[in-house]
Amino acid sequence: MRVRLSLFVISAIFAAKSFAAEPVIGFLSPRSLVPGKTNVIKITGKLAPKDDEPRFWTSFPCDISIELPNEKRKSSEVRATIVPKVGLTGYGAVRVYSREGVGIPCLIRFDEDPKGFDFTVSEGKAHLHKFAAEKGQHLEFELFAQRLHSAMDGVMTLLDAQDNELAFADDSEQIGTDPVLRYLFHQDGEYCLKIHDVQWRGGIHGHLGIGEWNTPVEESATCNAEESDEPIPVTLPHQVISRFDEPGDSDIYRIQLQAGDYLTVTPTGTALALLDLNLHGRRLKRAGTGDSDNEPLRFHVAKDGEYELTVRELLGRADIPYTLDLRTDIAPFAAQVIANGRKNDRNTGKPGSKVEVKIRCTRFGYDGPIEIKAFGSKGEYKVEKGTFEKKKTVESVFVVLPKELPENELEVLHLKAVCKIDDQEFAAKVGTGELARQKYKHISHYPDWLDGQVLVSVLPKSKAKKK
Repeated sequence: MRVRLSLFVISAIFAAKSFAAEPVIGFLSPRSLVPGKTNVIKITGKLAPKDDEPRFWTSFPCDISIELPNEKRKSSEVRATIVPKVGLTGYGAVRVYSREGVGIPCLIRFDEDPKGFDFTVSEGKAHLHKFAAEKGQHLEFELFAQRLHSAMDGVMTLLDAQDNELAFADDSEQIGTDPVLRYLFHQDGEYCLKIHDVQWRGGIHGHLGIGEWNTPVEESATCNAEESDEPIPVTLPHQVISRFDEPGDSDIYRIQLQAGDYLTVTPTGTALALLDLNLHGRRLKRAGTGDSDNEPLRFHVAKDGEYELTVRELLGRADIPYTLDLRTDIAPFAAQVIANGRKNDRNTGKPGSKVEVKIRCTRFGYDGPIEIKAFGSKGEYKVEKGTFEKKKTVESVFVVLPKELPENELEVLHLKAVCKIDDQEFAAKVGTGELARQKYKHISHYPDWLDGQVLVSVLPKSKAKKK
């Protein structure tokens, strides 16, 4: 019995240690901030160890102060007063951090005229928003869910007072899985907007934006691809802005390339661009077959020549815009932080200590050495074991934190992968979005401005805990 009891105690110790996970924001409301104004938001979750207080980091410039409305719940509930800098638009991120690590980002919008509300749906039930509208009123209802890192795949249905369906909205072609519903009301009355997850899941949040819809003035599409059946010559670097006017349309661009060039063609826009690179009528490379959205075409040129790039819409759709960015100065590899056991991109470390980061480099026709560089608040930092040798694809590097880093603060590291080919330097950001999406499945879209941040909660040098 004593042996069993001892094993149980040891197991409990290890279990308790394993539960000392990084903090996390469970709920933040409201999800809109007015730039230049005082905003008060409520934040709850596992924000800090019981004997500590939570600290917060924002991706945007602001003044922030924290109030603990309940001293007994200071590790799980706070009220934050935030004054964002004037002129901010788009999205920002809020993170909580402590000596246990750093939480995942909680996205929040900037809105000069916030209308609407936050809500959470229950399993098997829809959220019902009842409102009055006037004849001639043209309203827009926009759901912000997956863009705020919510797992909700939302749909919206507009009903009249007799529960007749007036309009329905699912995925938006412009913004993805978050729907937008616009409706011109033909009579005064009471209406209801029904919102739910497509799988009727519960416990997931969303934000509904409401505003008057003003139909934008139609403008002719910007296009620098000439109307011609002949290949269009382009000089690199070059950006193409065009559209597919008819079903099954294709455009051809003529590019002069030299042996040793690393060509990268990056498509953007709502079109699913199918790209073919040809030389003398023979296809050398294809990209955009539907495995991933906006897949780049990468090609290491073996000989001088006049190459042709053909672009089509993968689904053969018409009146779809596309953009192509053609360059030969993009690094012939991609670098990503990957999982390292229980470790991830949310680290803790004392000033002067080393932070281990596991990186995978995917090469595109280049087998030479790749060097990893790290930058933080004190400039460039030393990196140990930071060179990927020939053909090496996965490696752990160690970033040495400066001894003068302030304690109990959040240090944001930016890693860069660099190589030199024929006296030309190529560099690529070491991304972290793949790791975030892998660890947290509800993150459907990791913003580019968050990607590439390796975060370290800087611990005190002594064992004494901050009071």
